[in-house]
Amino acid sequence: MSGATIQIDLSALSPDRQVDELKRQYLSLRGKGAVVRACVGALPVRQYVSMLERGYRVYIEPAGGGYDLILLPDGSTPRLGLRGAHSIACHPDGCVYTNTTENRVAVIDGVLYVNDSKATNVDAAAKALACYDDIYWIAGGRAKDGGLAGLEPFYPKIARAYLIGEAAEDFARQLRDAIPHVPCGTLDQAVEQAAADASLSQGPEPVVLLSPACASYDQFDNFAKRGDAFRELVMRLDGATSVTQQGKAA
Repeated sequence: MSGATIQIDLSALSPDRQVDELKRQYLSLRGKGAVVRACVGALPVRQYVSMLERGYRVYIEPAGGGYDLILLPDGSTPRLGLRGAHSIACHPDGCVYTNTTENRVAVIDGVLYVNDSKATNVDAAAKALACYDDIYWIAGGRAKDGGLAGLEPFYPKIARAYLIGEAAEDFARQLRDAIPHVPCGTLDQAVEQAAADASLSQGPEPVVLLSPACASYDQFDNFAKRGDAFRELVMRLDGATSVTQQGKAA
């Protein structure tokens, strides 16, 4: 099977089932030198980000009016025609996902920590929330008009929210009983509490997600500084090993 390309058609499946099947194929073929080309139909941004964020080697390529996802289970170098395909994925809504593996901070005892500090409004936060389930969500800062309005469809994916910054009280009022939430005030308290809660999750892939849906200026100079602070706080947790240190199979 070495060097073989396995073609599968997943276009009839939902995005979540596509991801499940892609993961199964990826794991079953690791070490066999094969490449998987999966027909997924419409531009698979959600599936692509979900796979890439968790360390799977995956690429997008236009094919026959739709799109294929190409998996490289052995981390091999893609053919010339695929180079850079993973770097930019354009969605019809105008969003561009670039190099999303940089958002992955660490995996600690099965909990993934994701830095999406650049999500300074609800539209950006929605794209991050769409990629995960069993989310321990850190949100807040200096709110934009409307607060959290528009994120309601993602609430079932959120195990608990940890509210920080100026928006904490307003966000708590907006959330009410929709999802459990904790007023943390500061990022360090939010990381500590989210890490403790996520470590007790019974789900297969809990995620501590910093995707604030707010500007950072109430507590930080900019969103990059907020993200750096999150990364530093995560790396201080017991058992923390950076994703880059873990390598491609992390």
